[in-house]
Amino acid sequence: MGKNYYCDYCDRSFSDSPEKRKSHLNSQQHIINVKNHYNSFKAPRDILIEKLNFPICQNFFKNGFCSYGLNCKFSHVPYFPTLQEGINYIDTYYDFLIQKLVIETNLINNYQIVDKTSEIKKQHEEKYKHLKKYKKEFPPSMVIPPPEGYDFSNCAEWG
Repeated sequence: MGKNYYCDYCDRSFSDSPEKRKSHLNSQQHIINVKNHYNSFKAPRDILIEKLNFPICQNFFKNGFCSYGLNCKFSHVPYFPTLQEGINYIDTYYDFLIQKLVIETNLINNYQIVDKTSEIKKQHEEKYKHLKKYKKEFPPSMVIPPPEGYDFSNCAEWG
C-alpha cells in the first residue's frame, strides 16, 4: 500500500503521487481553502482595504448584502479615486459593512468579529443546566465554574 497525502486545508487525504498532489494543489477548492485559512487571521478591516482596487460587487450595492460575505472576490466599498478616501469610508461605515457582510449572511468562517461573550455564557449555562439544582449542595471544589473564569488578581503569593 502506498503513502497517503493529507491536506490540512481541505481536510482530505488521497494516495500520494506527484501528479495527484500537483492537481490537488492547483485545484480551485484548495486555493479557496488556503485563502480562507490565511484570511481568518486578518482583521476584516484589512480585508476590506485589500479589496479597494477590485471591481465593485453589484450584488452588495443592488440588494444591500452579499451572500459571499468577506469571501467575495469583489469590493464592497464604492470606488474612490484615492486609497485614503476608501480607507476613510471603511472606517466611517465599518459597523454597517461588517453587519451586512458577516452577521446577516452567517458567513463568519473563523472571523473573530462578533462579541461572543453572551453566546459563550449561553453555551456554558446549557452545558451545566442539569447541575443548577445542586449548586448549594456541592463543596467549593465542585461548584460550577463561572463562564468568564476565576479572578486570581487578589490571590496571595506562595513562597
